[in-house]
Amino acid sequence: MLCCALQLCINYANEKLQQLFNQHIFQQEQDEYEAEGIDWITIEFNNNRECVELLEKVRPPPSSRKGSAVAVPAWGSGRS
Repeated sequence: MLCCALQLCINYANEKLQQLFNQHIFQQEQDEYEAEGIDWITIEFNNNRECVELLEKVRPPPSSRKGSAVAVPAWGSGRS
């Protein structure tokens, strides 16, 4: 079970990094080009927002948190 949880954490981190990369490289740059009137070809890219949001909704089951010595924050809370 620990292996599955670890893989989920790795997948979440990868998807979050991909989302940030897409936002910065594709969306912000294209918005800037448009604002400056620069001709360019629009780059279509897959938006993984739904995947990231799904992972951020995951909560550990209550039984795993009760009596635990380690507090487990919600995935998307931004707290460690």
